[in-house]
Amino acid sequence: MKAIRIAAFAGGTAAVAAIITTIASADQISHLLTSAYSYPNPSGTSLGEAASSTLTYLFATAGVAVLASLISFSDTVSQSRAGRWTGGVLIAVGFAVAIFNAAQPEFPPAVKLVFFLPPVVGALWLGLAARRRAEPRTSRAL
Repeated sequence: MKAIRIAAFAGGTAAVAAIITTIASADQISHLLTSAYSYPNPSGTSLGEAASSTLTYLFATAGVAVLASLISFSDTVSQSRAGRWTGGVLIAVGFAVAIFNAAQPEFPPAVKLVFFLPPVVGALWLGLAARRRAEPRTSRAL
């Protein structure tokens, strides 16, 4: 059980690292937006609006990862089938978001990289939770 909690803590730490990296890269994101697109664009979006929307998206995505890691601390979640399935779905979505982020020209390399950490650690958590579930009950008491 200790390894599962350590993995959940590592996932939360990775998600917080994504938030910190996003904060540190805010100016660079605005610069990369101007080099990738022209503003105001045909729909009337200004650079400030685009940068705000981009940062909001990144913060919301990392926030979901923080919440998921907090929920994964619960023994009930890691031991239940529904918890593991929900974790698996969130991990798959996390990888999809990280791959999407990696393809965006307006995201700095640090942001592209750090958003892969939460789903990688989540996959580790899921593997540990599944392995723990597969252990016989007698070995759990040891």
